[in-house]
Amino acid sequence: MKTKLVKSEPAGRRQWSFLTVVAAVAMVMGIGAKGYCQQELTAMAAVSADKMNILYAGVPNPVTVSSSVPAENLYIDWGGCTANALGEGRYEVSVPLELVDQTVKIVVSTVMEDGTVLPIREMDFRVRQVPAPVACIGAGIYGGSRPKDVILANPLIVPQTPKEFDFELLWKVMSYKITFYKGDVEEAPIMVKGPRFPENIVRKIQNAPKGTRFEISDIKVRSAAGELYAPDFTVTIK
Repeated sequence: MKTKLVKSEPAGRRQWSFLTVVAAVAMVMGIGAKGYCQQELTAMAAVSADKMNILYAGVPNPVTVSSSVPAENLYIDWGGCTANALGEGRYEVSVPLELVDQTVKIVVSTVMEDGTVLPIREMDFRVRQVPAPVACIGAGIYGGSRPKDVILANPLIVPQTPKEFDFELLWKVMSYKITFYKGDVEEAPIMVKGPRFPENIVRKIQNAPKGTRFEISDIKVRSAAGELYAPDFTVTIK
């Protein structure tokens, strides 16, 4: 997609240090032999990326474009991505999921007075899948030993985006598997759809003796970034 840089009002406060594209252009004007206005153009470009030139698929990646070239003469080819202009050179760049593990080439160009499009810089960005969320029971049971009443206070699986990941994503639990163990004996696993514990699971936990452990595994979750599996975890009833 090619985007023309235009000025607009800012759309809220946000940190824009994730990707910064800086383009500086110096132009010396002259008159050609035939009387036409010509330009001698020297272009410089630098790229600074806090995430090692990585774009994440399925999330709006913040990008800032700065240039001494007039806005009406600046064009950006986003290499198959979609850019939403927020004003003052700020964009949210959305990358299609099918581009995961590929490379996106972003080209910053300027338009000469004769209409010629002159690329200033080509920049390659790797496309990555967002990290899988961390799952827990209720408000924060990620494993370990817990009393029955604490486990059943909020009997559902909650996926949470890792704290070190800078994007907010709304995850939905599609299904998971729960397996109970009595000592070293593994019972038949129970498949569950949706986030909540069904009644048979709730009763099983209520009637389980101390020391019973169960594992939550195969936790399939979905968001705008696609379907992923959250890591397994084990809880022991005390």
